[in-house]
Amino acid sequence: MQRFNPIVLLFLLAVHACEKDEKLKRKLSVGGKLDYRVMDRLMGLGYRDLIHESAKGSFVATVPTLLTQTLDNMNLDHDMRLDYILGKRVKVAGKCGVVQGTATEKLSDHYPIVCEVQNEK
Repeated sequence: MQRFNPIVLLFLLAVHACEKDEKLKRKLSVGGKLDYRVMDRLMGLGYRDLIHESAKGSFVATVPTLLTQTLDNMNLDHDMRLDYILGKRVKVAGKCGVVQGTATEKLSDHYPIVCEVQNEK
């Protein structure tokens, strides 16, 4: 029997942010429509959104931070989710979510995300 290693993907999927922001929608869409093919394909291959699962299906924002609000080109008035950790053949084994706090407000225009995982049995 072949043994598979767990697979975890960490990436930025900007198109999910476009639903509420027309400027981003124009910048990141194809033909005026949001393109979810990448996420749909990954989910179809068995990847799971580990942060979404850990939040029990609740919305989790990774933008804006305090730094985002100071950038000239990013005047956001709503929360967005741009960052994802997708897992396949893994389960959450500890902390999993967005790291928010005084220090992370100024590190980036996105909050960092973390997820401790272990092999599924």
